[in-house]
Amino acid sequence: MQSEFPWFSHDAEARNNKKLRILRNEYKNDGYAWYFMLLEILRAENEHILNMNEELTRRFVITELGMEPKAFDKFIELCVSIRLFIFDEGYLWSSGLKARLQKREQNLVKWRENGMKGGRPITKRKPK
Repeated sequence: MQSEFPWFSHDAEARNNKKLRILRNEYKNDGYAWYFMLLEILRAENEHILNMNEELTRRFVITELGMEPKAFDKFIELCVSIRLFIFDEGYLWSSGLKARLQKREQNLVKWRENGMKGGRPITKRKPK
């Protein structure tokens, strides 16, 4: 299910994540940028999965990232080896992104329900 909000949460200290540090060490800031650009592309996809078996999809992603095909393959290989992405039978996704989006969708349902009830006070006010 594609979300109605064009954003996803990520850690404020993401650059210090061990896995992202490996990307930054190997690819400098390009690796960091490519990772988040790929998350953005995945977020926009139905079910947040890319079918890389489709030549059009593959070319689109490589073009969006501004990479050469061989460099892209090497980048994805590293990302999969450090478990930033999962690549299985030609399908690419991020379990972390899926988990964050699922949690947000659950929160949206709760927020909507509370809104329909007229909201819910955060704290009870003490009578004066």
